[in-house]
Amino acid sequence: MPKLLTLPEVQAQLRVSRATVRRLITRGQLPIVKVGRRTLVTRQALEAFVRQQVRVAVAEGGGDHDTGGAAAPEAAGGGVG
Repeated sequence: MPKLLTLPEVQAQLRVSRATVRRLITRGQLPIVKVGRRTLVTRQALEAFVRQQVRVAVAEGGGDHDTGGAAAPEAAGGGVG
């Protein structure tokens, strides 16, 4: 079973506001799982979102810009090796 994250956990991982997380969900950029009344995000979906953002940044010539620590090391496989 995939690891499920609450919206506050997603917010903390990305270091963004609650409104930003909701906006990503509303725009379809971050898929959700509904369990009863709870809205959750799989860790896999969050990591895929971060990978996509890195690809977009690199394609736009901004691959070396500071991400503010927003989950990039985890998405890249754990940092310096």
